[in-house]
Amino acid sequence: MKNIKRIKSKIAIAVLVIMFATGTLMTAIPTAKTIDFPTYIIANAGPDLVGVSQPVYINAFMTKPNQGAAMGTAGSRYEDLSIVITDPNGKKETFGPKQADSTGGIFMTYYPTITGNFTVQAFYPGQNITNTDRYLGSESSLVTFTVQQDPIATTGQNPLPTEYWSRPIYSTNFDWGAQLGSNWWGLGGPSFSITGGYDTQGNVQPYGQAPKSSHILWTKPTSFGGQQGGEIASDQESQFTSTSIMKNHFNPIIIYGVLIYQEWPTANNPSGLDNPLMWKAIDP
Repeated sequence: MKNIKRIKSKIAIAVLVIMFATGTLMTAIPTAKTIDFPTYIIANAGPDLVGVSQPVYINAFMTKPNQGAAMGTAGSRYEDLSIVITDPNGKKETFGPKQADSTGGIFMTYYPTITGNFTVQAFYPGQNITNTDRYLGSESSLVTFTVQQDPIATTGQNPLPTEYWSRPIYSTNFDWGAQLGSNWWGLGGPSFSITGGYDTQGNVQPYGQAPKSSHILWTKPTSFGGQQGGEIASDQESQFTSTSIMKNHFNPIIIYGVLIYQEWPTANNPSGLDNPLMWKAIDP
């Protein structure tokens, strides 16, 4: 009996030791620590002086892109950003919540209807990144713009020509693209060198008039480009080409009046520096 009691005592002591050791080990395992990342949001409004009903361009953006953001619609975004505009009478208008783009910003156009000083402020409520990590909320400093009764004069456009004209139509002449050049994307959306699609019902461009001159407009085109016109805002994009003239053909090589340049068949892809057939020499 004494031996049995001694064995039981030893077993009990061993169990207590194991429990104590296990408890000690369990308390020593570190738990996942929550990390709060501070954020900073900035608001902008411009111009700072406009007339009634003239546009004010407002944006709000985070100082750092979302760490999970990717191009296009992929990846994570800052969520629930908002812009609050307060008019001179103290009335507040809230625009949002909105999802930020991949760079961390939201944009809008505002048309004030009364005169006085307006303030703009942006807000971000914060959001969870993972189960333990979180972006903290933030708010921007106040930005002010002033509205007067009389409109502010804007930059005028060059008038349309009244006589024969020649290409190119410079992209700074916004009004020329659709009305004169009548260029358009076709039925397909623009994507690098893809300039549009056509079918039996869409082979005619519906914008503006085609040039009536019979002379050659381009003597040596290097790529498609110019004003697109039509439904595409002509002050937003001006070149639907697969290459950039400024990047790929500048500065030009001119020797004894002969222009020497390299062909660029696709976007930022030269035809090969070691291929003499892809170099062109033009003697005007």
